[in-house]
Amino acid sequence: MNKTKRLATLSIMLFSIASLSACVATNPTSNSSAYSTAASTQTGSAKHQLKVIDSNIVTFSKIKVEQEGSGHEVEGIVRLKTTQRKILRLPGYITVTLKAADGTEIERVKAKYHRKFGASKIGHFDAKLSKETPNGSQIIVEHHQ
Repeated sequence: MNKTKRLATLSIMLFSIASLSACVATNPTSNSSAYSTAASTQTGSAKHQLKVIDSNIVTFSKIKVEQEGSGHEVEGIVRLKTTQRKILRLPGYITVTLKAADGTEIERVKAKYHRKFGASKIGHFDAKLSKETPNGSQIIVEHHQ
């Protein structure tokens, strides 16, 4: 009986490994250290583009840009990609940059990072841009190591 259980467990493990390796072979991953997503948003009368650049350490999600007075407030969620548990500090820092349509940098702000709880891998960031966004401008959220 014990021998039969071991054989059944071993066959299930081998089947799982084979199906996992087949899945990896059909879905290759990208070797780039960062990727970016872009979205166009309309805020008041000024139209700007939001560009998010993840690093190989963190990913961003649920990023909001809201007009606040003459400037904008940018906030979102940050998740660490590591499998390590109980990380006490976010490695590196997050910047929010406002660029004009021609690519010149208007303003760069270092975002504040708040951990969700204790030593969590999920946190929240926010930054306030004081300058007004001209038409065709770009807001870039980026993690630096």
